Amino acid sequence: MRFLSIIIFLFPIFGFGQTPKSVQPVVCTEECEFEAVYKVKEIEVPIYIGKEDDLTVKRDIYHINLEGGETKRIAVVLDLYKTESYKMTKFRKRVQLRPGGFKENREVICPEKVTTAILKQIQLKLLEEDFLPKGYEPLDDFKLEVKNALGQYQRAKGLPIGHLDFETLEFMEIDVNK
Repeated sequence: MRFLSIIIFLFPIFGFGQTPKSVQPVVCTEECEFEAVYKVKEIEVPIYIGKEDDLTVKRDIYHINLEGGETKRIAVVLDLYKTESYKMTKFRKRVQLRPGGFKENREVICPEKVTTAILKQIQLKLLEEDFLPKGYEPLDDFKLEVKNALGQYQRAKGLPIGHLDFETLEFMEIDVNK
């Protein structure tokens, strides 16, 4: 029994049963910024084409922003069964998929634990997705150009912005144990 307790006591000292530290990236917490995520969706609505002074037809007034910066006022018919004075019209509408403008603490790889292998994987992914210019040679450090490209990638994919959080690394399919 005494021999067994000595073995159990020495177990952590020699590292038996533990994952090597090189395989476990040290986790820190950082404040990450989230932006709203939008999608452009095509919708079809009944636009009133009758007389302006006809008060028998229920309609809502909307202001549509056109591509040239111009705004158009439209009347959308609410009761289609009461009139035939409408025309189905298609519009492109920007729909918010996720709200933004907030910050949240997320687990990230501590800056001092980011290896050159992780950096190169990130740079290769950014090159592959055209967020870094063609012909860019992956470096052993995180230059401003790479930080900007990573931020653009995170914005485009709807990820937390500003740090190497695990959601971003997983989305990029980065192996942090290399």
